[in-house]
Amino acid sequence: MRCFFLTLVFVGAFVGTKGQINLVKNPSFEQYSKCPTTVNMIKSATYWQAIDSIYPDTSIPAAVCTPEYCNTCDTTLLYSEVSVPQGLWYYHYPRTGNGMVMIETYYDNSYLPLAYQRDYLQGHLYKSLIAGKRYCVTFYFTLCQFSQYANNHLGVYLDNGAIDNGQDSAGCASPQTAFNPQIVEDSIINDTLNWVKVQGAFTANGTESFITIGNFFDIHHTDTVTRNHDYLPWNTSNQCAWYLVDDVSVIAVDDSANAGPDKMMPYFSTDSVQIGDTTGYLPCYWYMDGVLIDSNKAGFKVHPDSTSSYVMQLDVCGRITYDTARVILFHEGINDPVGKLQRVIVFPNPNKGLLTVNGAGGCSLIVRDLVGSKVKQVFLQSSSQILDIGNVTPGIYFMEIASLETGEKIVRKVVKE
Repeated sequence: MRCFFLTLVFVGAFVGTKGQINLVKNPSFEQYSKCPTTVNMIKSATYWQAIDSIYPDTSIPAAVCTPEYCNTCDTTLLYSEVSVPQGLWYYHYPRTGNGMVMIETYYDNSYLPLAYQRDYLQGHLYKSLIAGKRYCVTFYFTLCQFSQYANNHLGVYLDNGAIDNGQDSAGCASPQTAFNPQIVEDSIINDTLNWVKVQGAFTANGTESFITIGNFFDIHHTDTVTRNHDYLPWNTSNQCAWYLVDDVSVIAVDDSANAGPDKMMPYFSTDSVQIGDTTGYLPCYWYMDGVLIDSNKAGFKVHPDSTSSYVMQLDVCGRITYDTARVILFHEGINDPVGKLQRVIVFPNPNKGLLTVNGAGGCSLIVRDLVGSKVKQVFLQSSSQILDIGNVTPGIYFMEIASLETGEKIVRKVVKE
């Protein structure tokens, strides 16, 4: 019981959180209540819907303004309208994961007057934005191969949900010109192969708790190009622009990477531990020992075979930050799972280039930069040794100290001024 108690105390010492980074719920459309097998099933994607609250039941969709939820879970023979990768209007895989959404952003009214046919995709945020605070909004589009048109003005509007005012189906299919999107892409997106990033920053007024994606401009203020799309034997009168949407994020521009708290696990354990968050898509990269191991995930489970450090690199509208989570392995059955090296002291920190390492005699020491590249390596001969890093560029570094006798390893963050 004593060992178990000490383990709980040790884990508790690392507990802490910085809260959500990406404020969009289900940002890459991975969670669903029902696998989509036909059109108009956007409400099956958890926390997502069309602006058609007068149709609360997913079995009674507003067909003229309801986005299509597409997911690899659809195993319909041959393919359905929303199968992945082959759907009715596209052949494409999601940018990440298994889910994506298709929306109609333009309709040529000269073909059928007043048949507006606009889709607006609406999602929930974890919490309302803070008034006066700036946020970075990012989302990805790719044009469906069978679209007759490509258009500009794909954008995002954030509000308290008032855009969904219980209008009838014709109203929700009309261009929502009364609302000014905070983020708009002025260029015509005509790429059917690659996912195109749309990104921008804005200052919140404090009421925003919903995000709506679509084209908020009427046909007279929307630029288009006509495409020589692939032949559609089942529909030769396609007068629309269809786009796939994936990986939506709203992040405070002053927010920083969050790799999560340090964790510990016993040697020879068959379990894995979670690093980072579990909320899905995040515009980030993950490194382990300087090697890129994953990307576009707020977090994931790991099972290292030795004490390891995982570095998250987060890009928020060009502001790049880093954070590290350590997974510390220990031998079960000992009275002190913390280990000798956990008591190592490195000071001063920050430093001008000279620092002292106490309690690590007989250990190897490697200094790495933020992306894991090795900048210095030494053997610590004494229990109190001075380390000179005066020749490295000022910034944040990670110091790996490893016992050659027991294999125990720790990581200390140091700041060179």
